[in-house]
Amino acid sequence: MTTINQLAYIDSDNLQTGDQILFFSTTNGCERRTSLNDIVKFINANASIPNKDVKQYVAPIDAFNLALTDTQSDLWLILTPSATLATGTIILPDAFNTLDQKEITINSSQIITSLAFNLNGATAGFGLPNTIATNGFCKIRFDGSFNNWYRVA
Repeated sequence: MTTINQLAYIDSDNLQTGDQILFFSTTNGCERRTSLNDIVKFINANASIPNKDVKQYVAPIDAFNLALTDTQSDLWLILTPSATLATGTIILPDAFNTLDQKEITINSSQIITSLAFNLNGATAGFGLPNTIATNGFCKIRFDGSFNNWYRVA
């Protein structure tokens, strides 16, 4: 493989899935070639990509003040109240420790009539829901540049 540096370079904007890649095969003990498409298939079949969301399950019985788990990963909050709740407050992770683009997905199996968010050091929250319907959900994302939470779904 000493001649690989003599090959012409192509940047990623010009790659095609059928383009060939040179590699050393330990099985065969020599250089081989394969397509980018085959490499993608190999990675998809063999890569272990863990679920990035940390799940937090809560079954509030009455009005609640819920502090979310402060984790570096994205968070999936699953609320399972047994009946409609009049009020609830979700305390977001400390803005000072929250990574840029952190996402929090919130699901509820029941109606939460009046929902509030404690921004916990963030400057503002834009589009955050003030209620959640039965089987309702939302997704919010933190922007570290402006220290704000935004509803994105």
